[in-house]
Amino acid sequence: LPSKGRAKALRNTLRNFLKAGVIYGGVMMSAALCIPFISRIFTADQYVISLVNSVVPLLVAVFGMDNILMASEGFLLGQKDLNFIGKMYASFFVAVPYFMLRVKRAALAGNPAINLTSVWSVFVTYQFVRFAVLLVRALMVQRRTELEVSKEAA
Repeated sequence: LPSKGRAKALRNTLRNFLKAGVIYGGVMMSAALCIPFISRIFTADQYVISLVNSVVPLLVAVFGMDNILMASEGFLLGQKDLNFIGKMYASFFVAVPYFMLRVKRAALAGNPAINLTSVWSVFVTYQFVRFAVLLVRALMVQRRTELEVSKEAA
């Protein structure tokens, strides 16, 4: 059973991981927001520039979530919550290709609404689901640890 000191250390570790994730995520989001200003350095083709710039909001979203979900995942790995992580990624191994192939099928069928943002939207949805699932699971593991300590103290 976990001790009170261990529960507090885990809480502080999770909090510090999340703080680092938020700070680094802010830096990465800022970098993504610079893409429209520097895209002309890499190509003169206006069509390519417009395509790249069209996904900037999606990149900002990805970079805003990525670091927090990695912090949560690192916390769960440290807690050896490997069954949960394995099952989560197994489900993503099936779900993400399914949705990407649906986008591909629509593109091959000539659907004019399918474009680069369609592909990135699938990826952003994947990131959001990972973000929510990992963050909630990390908070649940921390709460469970604190409840075990309070039961032991009572």
